[in-house]
Amino acid sequence: MYRPFIAQLLYEHIRMRRVLRVVEHQLDRAETFEQPDLALLRRALEYLRGLPARMHHTREDLLFERLALVDPSMSQELRILSEQHQELLQLEDDFLEMVDTAARTGQAGLPRLLYYGRHYLSVQKSHAKQEETAVFPKATSVLTAAAWTLLDRPLLDERHPAMDAESQSRVLSLYRQLMEQAKAA
Repeated sequence: MYRPFIAQLLYEHIRMRRVLRVVEHQLDRAETFEQPDLALLRRALEYLRGLPARMHHTREDLLFERLALVDPSMSQELRILSEQHQELLQLEDDFLEMVDTAARTGQAGLPRLLYYGRHYLSVQKSHAKQEETAVFPKATSVLTAAAWTLLDRPLLDERHPAMDAESQSRVLSLYRQLMEQAKAA
């Protein structure tokens, strides 16, 4: 059954995947001894820190909580995915630090940039695949209409802060700029 909540999460995954391709392309350049566009790489990571950290992962965590109540056999898998949201934030911090180091040191900083970047991409891709192939289909099949009604409410509590309209506009603008820059690169 079609669920707008899941459709929105999948749409955001598509956008994040496009930005991850920009990241991957810059890492590929570094691997072939071309100079990566570190400013573009930084902007891509800023986008990934903006949308997922502020809205996407918080909504997924709410979905995981609801799904664990309905299907306790998934609790461990859902807990791991939720913990990965925090791990991804740390990996993004580390990766951003490596981007800044590479900007300061040039070629000397590229090996660590590649190591952190490839690890980050691997975790991101694996995480999204698990959500898309196991969690979202399961949620669609087992959650009740009442659960979906609760999930469709705006995120207004402290634990899951809503992104205000100005922040949403900045994230969308950054995404558009990234896609334009990626085309030109």
